Amino acid sequence: MNRIGRERDFGSVARWITIAAAAVLVVVVAVALVRFSGRTSTLSTASVERAIQGAVMQCYALEGAYPPDLAYLETNYGLLLDRTRFVFLYEVPGANLLPIVEVTER
Repeated sequence: MNRIGRERDFGSVARWITIAAAAVLVVVVAVALVRFSGRTSTLSTASVERAIQGAVMQCYALEGAYPPDLAYLETNYGLLLDRTRFVFLYEVPGANLLPIVEVTER
């Protein structure tokens, strides 16, 4: 084989290595994005729970009683809840017991 033929072979191999490296990079970025979006979802759910619990504690500190439901917090404490994105569980186990708050993403 002459010199020009070897350069073509090397160019072909280099092209395939570049394509394979690009494909691996695309897969790595896709996996990272999926993991990041899952973690972001978990963080936003936790921050919504903390906001609700903060409003619950503020209500208890000011009024001496826990709020009966989330609508009370929305009306009297300015809590804004995105019911299109999240599902809320708010249970009051007793008159003077801390309510159970759970937030899950739809």
